[in-house]
Amino acid sequence: MPVRKIPPSRRAITGHLAALKSVGPAEYESALERDVLITLEADPNVVSYEVQPLRLIYRDQSGRSRQYTPDVLVWRRKGVTELCEVKYTSDIRELRAQHRERWIVAARHAREQGWHFRLITEHHARTARTRNWLFLSAFRFMTVNPAQILALTMTLDTGPLSIAAWLERHPEPMAELLPCAWHLVCTGQVAVNLNEPLSLAAVVSRPVESPHA
Repeated sequence: MPVRKIPPSRRAITGHLAALKSVGPAEYESALERDVLITLEADPNVVSYEVQPLRLIYRDQSGRSRQYTPDVLVWRRKGVTELCEVKYTSDIRELRAQHRERWIVAARHAREQGWHFRLITEHHARTARTRNWLFLSAFRFMTVNPAQILALTMTLDTGPLSIAAWLERHPEPMAELLPCAWHLVCTGQVAVNLNEPLSLAAVVSRPVESPHA
């Protein structure tokens, strides 16, 4: 569970992400942190993650006791674990001297645990995949028609189709089926390349492996 409670703020975007992979609440205190959590939810190589996972106590160069809470601990497939700090690139440049000591402490702690320490910026989080996942997340917990789900998935038994062609094979209006289709994509029951912008021309197929979403 998080060791630090994220307080509401009038100056920053704070909130709670509806998440499936988070260990404890998936809280964020900036738009970038929100986007990072969305990226982690969308990444099939991420097994789980924990926000504000631990508190590190250390002494600075003057001997004063300090504490530092990294932003997120990420467990990836194949046993890779990352302790991460989320910062805008501009903040890293401006705050490097101020925060260098705490990042060294975090890197040392991660190394002792057999983890990696990583700085995550907007260049890692704000990708086409993140934008797609932000759009798709609205369909994850929707109420679906089981008959439509079955019909849509069975249609793909003959091979990949564009989303438009996929939906056109069914008698219901496309506008009615499209939310169900996005739900299938979001939950990993069908596969699509999320690294490219989503459109009706995107090719959808049955997943090769069991869904991780």
